[in-house]
Formats: sequence, C-alpha cells, structure tokens
Amino acid sequence: MQKKIVLGDSEVIYQLKRSRNAKHVRFSFFSDRDLLVTAPKRIPIFFIEGVMHQNEQSIVASLAKHSVQKEDPRKRYLEHREKARTFVKERLSFGTNIISLPGVR
Repeated sequence: MQKKIVLGDSEVIYQLKRSRNAKHVRFSFFSDRDLLVTAPKRIPIFFIEGVMHQNEQSIVASLAKHSVQKEDPRKRYLEHREKARTFVKERLSFGTNIISLPGVR
C-alpha cells in the first residue's frame, strides 16, 4: 500500500507492508522503490508515522544516498569494460607463464 509522509522539507513516498511475523517497525531502502516500511499488523498507522518522524534525519539521509546510486548500471559497465578485460588478460597470461600449462597459450 503506497503512502506519503512529509519528513523534513521533502515528501517521501513509501510502501507499507503489514506482517503478522514482524515484531518491530523496519525500514528497507531499495533502488527501484524508495522506501519499504514493514510493521506488525497490530500497530496503528499513527504509531508507524511517529516512528518515522523520530527517525526522519536518518531516513532522509539514506534516501539521498540511494538516489545518488540510481545511475544506469549498463553505463558504468561500459565505462570500465576495457580496463577489466586488460586486467584479466594480464593476470591470465601471468599465471600461464608461471605454471606453463600444456595447451594453454
């Protein structure tokens, strides 16, 4: 269930998950969805929002940290692909020269 709350100066959209097995309110940060709040079924929503307000500095800081990491992983892969290839080729040639395995060049 999607919900909104104002923490600090920003509006935070979070997903609330109610669980029978949960014993505490837990915050999970993901790159695809900003915030997942897991709470026991028996705890009312105003208590959950109160806990969120108590921890608003750490929540906002974590959301800022995770929003920076939302760059395209494919782009990062393409940037470092050639470096990784040369590194692996150097290591493989170094290892085969020391061991001198038959059939490996």
